[in-house]
Amino acid sequence: LANIWKTYILVVNSVFKKYQCELERLSCSIANSFYDFTDQLYGTGYYVLSKSSNKDLVDEKFEDWQAKLTNVTATRFGCNKYEDGGNSKVYVCVFRLV
Repeated sequence: LANIWKTYILVVNSVFKKYQCELERLSCSIANSFYDFTDQLYGTGYYVLSKSSNKDLVDEKFEDWQAKLTNVTATRFGCNKYEDGGNSKVYVCVFRLV
């Protein structure tokens, strides 16, 4: 696991206990895809959140995700990021729903 994810993992681990590398790879595929298949994933038991930001991961608080995760019951999660040109980054996390 890359060092940059450690802070975020600690925050998310308070809600979801198990990080899964398979879901990290899936989030990478989503991040690198131009096709939005988020709705299709939700129908198969996955929940996807993404966020554009000009902040590094350790500085991004993901406060807007807290409300979205309140009613989500998931057993596993995985995250990734990609550069969206300039200083802009997109963070993508995939949650495996119960």
